[in-house]
Amino acid sequence: MATRARKMDVFSNIMTDTLTLSAANTVTFSEINVGLNIFDKVGLLINRIDYELTSGSTGQMTADGDYLVMCLSQSNSLTSITIDQTEIIDSMKWGRHDFGAAASGQTHLHTITKDFSTLPGGGILIPPKPLYFGGDSDGFASAATLAVRIYFTVEKLTGEQYLELLETRRAFG
Repeated sequence: MATRARKMDVFSNIMTDTLTLSAANTVTFSEINVGLNIFDKVGLLINRIDYELTSGSTGQMTADGDYLVMCLSQSNSLTSITIDQTEIIDSMKWGRHDFGAAASGQTHLHTITKDFSTLPGGGILIPPKPLYFGGDSDGFASAATLAVRIYFTVEKLTGEQYLELLETRRAFG
């Protein structure tokens, strides 16, 4: 019978990261350092993620089909960000689609929230390292700046639970 991991946190922690793409339309990653390592035998239970494109970057989407994709990943060696990659923990895509004349388009800046609290266990359980915030764009004239806010709790795991967690995230290659 499986046992539930012990909660180390009563309240949610918040971590944030900002990333400027290395160039327009180029996959870029930034490592998020949580201050934990693999020897701590803990998992991060992600309850919610807020993604946001900074206000100066929304003007980069000037044509039909332009898009931006952001993700949390356990690898920074990906050449694209697609949902079928097991290293991707979560992703979101923000695009522009024009109806009628392109001159009638309007861009609104808002935060896109992903709520995982209704999943079994209360979220997505991941190892604390490695963790990356990544982004890519298509059709942008210059590099965009992205932001993420992650709400999480730390779960204490047994050695067996931790090895199982690593295996589910393919940390063993």
